[in-house]
Amino acid sequence: MIVFDMKDPGSYSDFLCGLQWVANTFVLQYNAWILMYMAGERTIAVFMPLHAKQYLCHRNIIAVLAITAVLLFGLNIHFWITEKVQGVEPNTYCFYTPEYQHFGNYIWPWIDFVVMSLVPFTVILILNICIIVKMGKVYYNRRVNMNVTTDSAAFANMTVILLVVCAWFFLTTAPKAIFLIVEGVGGIYDVSRSPENQAWFYLALATVTLFAYLNNSFNFVLYIVTSSKFRKELSHLFKCGRYVEKHVSHTSQSNSHASAQSGMSRH
Repeated sequence: MIVFDMKDPGSYSDFLCGLQWVANTFVLQYNAWILMYMAGERTIAVFMPLHAKQYLCHRNIIAVLAITAVLLFGLNIHFWITEKVQGVEPNTYCFYTPEYQHFGNYIWPWIDFVVMSLVPFTVILILNICIIVKMGKVYYNRRVNMNVTTDSAAFANMTVILLVVCAWFFLTTAPKAIFLIVEGVGGIYDVSRSPENQAWFYLALATVTLFAYLNNSFNFVLYIVTSSKFRKELSHLFKCGRYVEKHVSHTSQSNSHASAQSGMSRH
């Protein structure tokens, strides 16, 4: 008979306890800030097209990402101090120590909400609105001055993409932070009470955490569904290999034919 150990990995040692919280929280926050930087990159390309290449060089991007990673990791390193293995075997669990209960229940959930969801969402929303307004003025001027009416569909498509991305970001990142705030204040799933409460708490936490990961995994699907240009470029990407192979084959045949004709002309 095979028995599977379904015990929380963080409950085996204090190091693993802190590590799982540091890693999980850091990854979600870092991904959110990367999306925010991508919105900033689009804004720079729209408002400063002549300087975009200078500002968005690889060195600057790597520096910004590295600094952000260090700062976010430093923000989350407290888990190795505040989170320890609690309880008595075999019912051990990873949670805040008694002296950090107030911090974990009332202070950190708000910090996490601001860093992971509120600040990135606000910045992304503002930048995307700026892009929409700027491009709207461009399309309007082209329609008035150049009598170009074919850009209206492209502008509407771009607007839908930017607004859907903003809405999806908030709907997927906010539940985890809100759950931790509500749970900390109301103590809905007090893990110190019983193994059943521990199970319900970690099930709910895993659910909202997986939902937060949807923000990253589903963005690709959103762009495919909402952007015909993205679908076209993606199709060209997958056809690139076949195009190159066909082009090389055609070139080789042309060269062979030219060589044959050249040889016949000599004779």
